[in-house]
Formats: sequence, structure tokens, C-alpha cells
Amino acid sequence: MAAPNEAAAVCDLPADRPRSKSRASTAMRVDFRSFRTHATRFMRWWLSELAALLPQKLRRLCDLNSQQITIEFNGDEVTVSLLSKGVRSVLGTSPIDLTNKMIGDNDLARLVESIDKDTDTLLCLQDHQALATTVSLPIDALENIREVLGYEIERRTPFKANQVYFDYDVAEHHSQPHQLNVRLVVVPRRYVDEAAEFAHQWGFHPSAATIVENGSTGPSPRKAESLNFLPADRRWKTSGSWTLLNRLLAISAIGLTVAATLIPLAQQDAVIAGLESRIADLKTDAEASQALRGELDRLIPESRFFANLKNQSVAAIDVLNELSLVLPDDTWLQRLQLSGSALNLQGESAAASRLIALMENSIMFRHATFSTVVARDTRSGRERFQITAEVTIKQPR
Repeated sequence: MAAPNEAAAVCDLPADRPRSKSRASTAMRVDFRSFRTHATRFMRWWLSELAALLPQKLRRLCDLNSQQITIEFNGDEVTVSLLSKGVRSVLGTSPIDLTNKMIGDNDLARLVESIDKDTDTLLCLQDHQALATTVSLPIDALENIREVLGYEIERRTPFKANQVYFDYDVAEHHSQPHQLNVRLVVVPRRYVDEAAEFAHQWGFHPSAATIVENGSTGPSPRKAESLNFLPADRRWKTSGSWTLLNRLLAISAIGLTVAATLIPLAQQDAVIAGLESRIADLKTDAEASQALRGELDRLIPESRFFANLKNQSVAAIDVLNELSLVLPDDTWLQRLQLSGSALNLQGESAAASRLIALMENSIMFRHATFSTVVARDTRSGRERFQITAEVTIKQPR
């Protein structure tokens, strides 16, 4: 009753009197918390609506139902766990009174009350409460196998069909052709009904009832989906109606999926087209560069021809300079002929025989020899000579 009195007091305040900042901030926090709660519920509902439109295998693959409450009944005890993405977290274990639907542990009772009741719930019974048998059936019986197994209950178990809930899984193919083995599991109805009533009493919505094997810490999601003893009309479903809103949500989901798939592809195509255009431009530039490189490779040897020719030839001035250094002062030349590297000298000297040795000692001349017989000139008294030699490309001294 404090809240109405408080509201009335606020309304009686004068218009020019400012409200308390702490009270305003508290109201804002309450409003935000309420908005967040409603938004969370709406998103959970919207996602569950989308999940209901998907096939069971695809829903399992996408892991849309990632959280699940498991309530395991073991005699007069109950264990409440949270199964999230395959990881089981035990919330607590407490003695229970199934008759009065009471939990003995107050802490667990408060915890159970605080759990979001929209979370899918799995009821877990003990394996000693169930009876399993293997039935050999023809493969053609798969078309109406539940009806066939309903007739087999009274033949294979001590129960009547209206006393139990049953489920099955195909164990293996029979050794004989066109035969298969089916594992038939039955549970007395009172175990499932008591567990379901207990869950409904506490506000949970069970979607499956399965069994827990001895020594296991809890049912795996695959086992929970393969064996379900809860009648189909009593299983909690997020939504089974194909309403206009569901259709709009499905169309929106399909449109978003198509957009999420096609937009990256279109962007990738645009990037590829840009890269191909750039590659084409670079290819043209590369071809032009290659042509210029070929022309340059062709011109370089031509440009080096004259330089090589110059380096390989001997300048006449260098030959004259070397001869002036090699030949003695009493020797002079009357004729000098240079053709390539072939040198022909003609002249007079006081002692022509020593000229061969002097020229061989030079770094520029080699293979020096007299091309004619040395003869003395009667008028000048000197020896007339004619020498041939080979000029090297070494630099003169």
C-alpha cells in the first residue's frame, strides 16, 4: 500500500516544486528494467516463433533451443539442472512430495520460482521405471510402426497398452533381409503423469519425458529427442499455428537470409570486377613495358658496338708515343703503317739488330721481327731495316 500513498503524495506537489532526483532516477531505472524485461521476452518469443517454423533436424543443427531445464526424479528426490549448449549445470537437489507437489529445500524452491518458465523443460525418469524389449519387424512396418508397436505391448510386456506410455528407436537391421530390430521402451503412465503434474504445478512447460541410465549424470540432448514418453498432445510447443504473423516472420527470415547471402556475393563480384579491370590495365602497361624493354635490349648492343670497337682498336698516337719511348735516339723512322693490330716500320738505325729486343720489352708490341734483310746505307753509314710487329691493346707506359 505504500506505492499508492507515495504516488498520491507526488501528485499533490506544487507544479513549481522540483521532484526528488533520487526518486526520478529510481523511476527511470524501474522503467528501463521493465522495458528490458519486455524486450527480452519479445526477442525470445520472436526467435522461438522462427525456430518453430524450422524442421527438427535443422533446428537441432542450428541449436536454436540452446537452453533447457531438466527435472530428474529419483524416488523421493528431485534434481533441477540447466542444460545449456550441451553443458549440464546442477541447480540443486531436494526431497519432494509428489502428492502435494512440494519441494523440501526452500532455497531450491525459491530458485525454481525465479527460473524463466518459458524455458523448455525436460522430465527425466529413472531407467528402473521403464521396461525395454527388442521387437523384430518387417521393414514395411515402418510406415505405421507406432500402431504396430501398440499391438506388441500386451504381447511383449506385462502391461496393457492403456497403462503405459511408450517410445521406440530402430536398433539395427535384422540379419535376415527386409527385417529390422526395434527397441520398444514402455513406462507406466503414473510415473510420467506425476512428473508432468509436478512440473505444471511449478509453472514449467515440459516438452519431453525421457529416462536416465544408471551411472549417467543426465540425459544427453540426442537421447532426450530419441525417446519421449510424453504424449504428443501434452508436449509444450512454442507455437504450432501458421498465423499471418508467423508467415511474415518466415518471409522476413527468408528475405534476411537471402540478403545476407547475396549481398556479400554482389560485393565480392564488384571487387572481382574491379580487380579484373585493374589487372587488364596493368597487363597493357606490362606489355608496353615489355616492348620497350625489347627495344632497349636491341639498342644496347648497337650502342656498345662503337665503344667496343674503340676499346679493341689501337690509336696511332699511342703507338707513336710508345715507339718514341722504346727506340733509341740514333734511330728514326721513314715509314709507319698501322692496320688494325699489324704494325710495319721502316727506317734507319745505328744498330738495327738491337731494335727487336727493345720492342719485345715493350708492353705494347709483341712478335717483333725483321721482314727484310738489314742492309747498311753507304751514304749515311746506318743500317736500313724493315720490322713487322703486333700491337696489343694494353695501355702504354
